[in-house]
Amino acid sequence: MDWSVTKAHTEWFWDIFFPTHCLGCRETLQYSKREVFCPVCHLQVFISDTHLVDNHPLKNRLCVGFPFKLVLGKYRYPNQSTVISNMIHGLKYQNLRYIGHLEGAHYGQIISPLLQKHEVSALIPVPLHWRKKLKRGYNQSYEYAVGLSQTTGLPINTNIIRRVKFTKSQTQLNKSERVKNMKNAFRATRTPNAYQATNQPHFLLVDDVSTSGITLVEMAHTLRRAYPDADISVCTLAYKDY
Repeated sequence: MDWSVTKAHTEWFWDIFFPTHCLGCRETLQYSKREVFCPVCHLQVFISDTHLVDNHPLKNRLCVGFPFKLVLGKYRYPNQSTVISNMIHGLKYQNLRYIGHLEGAHYGQIISPLLQKHEVSALIPVPLHWRKKLKRGYNQSYEYAVGLSQTTGLPINTNIIRRVKFTKSQTQLNKSERVKNMKNAFRATRTPNAYQATNQPHFLLVDDVSTSGITLVEMAHTLRRAYPDADISVCTLAYKDY
């Protein structure tokens, strides 16, 4: 076998599917094409302590709307953080699905013991309305769940809840408008024979970023009506820190 040809093909694959520039500062990645950030931008982002602190401010914020069992977010997302903003934008709008896979797999290694301890049953990515998914071509929350699944071993379930209401983007809405926008946006179905062997299933809702948490709260209430005995938790790639 000609290893030089094989190496060339491998490099071609990474050049096509994994951009060679840092998503934070746009500089060329010099060390690895399997990275999201360059070393300089890595110094500007930190893994949050949501998996270490039970009474975390993020959990307190989201639990005002729903009693989540766990509230996890990989990156704290300050308003001025262009590094995290660029990463989220790439995952959400630029078809850079590998961001979800790499970041999810890395965070999955960190939180896997915690998820095992709390007997999480399945990962449930926040669904997109079919019109939005058709336009975008993919669901960024699902891509993040793929990465989490790789290192936690947890299955991804996309069948028990779907988005039935086409909603506006939440970014330009105030809190009351966001609540109204998300009202009755989801519909859950209790799948026959699903999780019957588990007296109390534990679902982990997966999203790319949490700001107000209203989407996750509405989704959790919808799931709770279909699975009244279930524990429900949250895991996001980043969370907005005001």
